Amino acid sequence: MLMKTTVTSSPSLAGTSGITLDSLRVSYHGNVVLKPLSLTIEPGEVLALIGPSGSGKTTVLRAIAGFVQPAGGRILIGDTDVTQLPPYQRGLAMVVQNYALFPHMKGGR
Repeated sequence: MLMKTTVTSSPSLAGTSGITLDSLRVSYHGNVVLKPLSLTIEPGEVLALIGPSGSGKTTVLRAIAGFVQPAGGRILIGDTDVTQLPPYQRGLAMVVQNYALFPHMKGGR
C-alpha cells in the first residue's frame, strides 16, 4: 500500500544549523545525572553517544529535544538559545530505541 501526503515546509531552527551544548547540566530531584557537558555538533556531522546504562546518553538527547529541563547550561541550535523553548518550537524530532520493536532480530544480524 502506498500512502501519499503533502508536507508544508516551514522554517525550522534545525535546518542547516549546528547544535551546541554549553555546560549542559541535568539533575532529577537534586541528584546530578549529567555533569556539565560542552560540545558542538557542526552541520553535516554525525555524533555517537556511547556509554553504559545510566551514563546520561538518553538524558542528553531528551534535553536537546526539550523533554528534560536542564539544571544549568545552554542548548543552542545555530545561534538561537533554545534552552527554555518547548519541544514543539525546536524543529527537532526524537525516536527512542525500544528493543520490542524488532524482537525477532539478534545483534549479529
